[in-house]
Amino acid sequence: MKIKTNKDLKTGDLVQVDVMTLDGEYKWTGMCNWNDGYKFSFVVLSDTDAQYKPNDEIVWTIHDLKIAEAVVLSESR
Repeated sequence: MKIKTNKDLKTGDLVQVDVMTLDGEYKWTGMCNWNDGYKFSFVVLSDTDAQYKPNDEIVWTIHDLKIAEAVVLSESR
């Protein structure tokens, strides 16, 4: 499911981003570990991104996730 609003994503969800931007390529899979409704923190699980390494904690805004067409691969319970 593509992330369109902050209600589409919650703590524990597994998320994938694969996008090319003017800033570079972002290709990572991570688990959401907290959010404030606008910013979302992820623990990176994959090693396919040149900028992020496994176990890095990264923070993206809901706006960035929508532009990147981030996808929820697996929802938490």
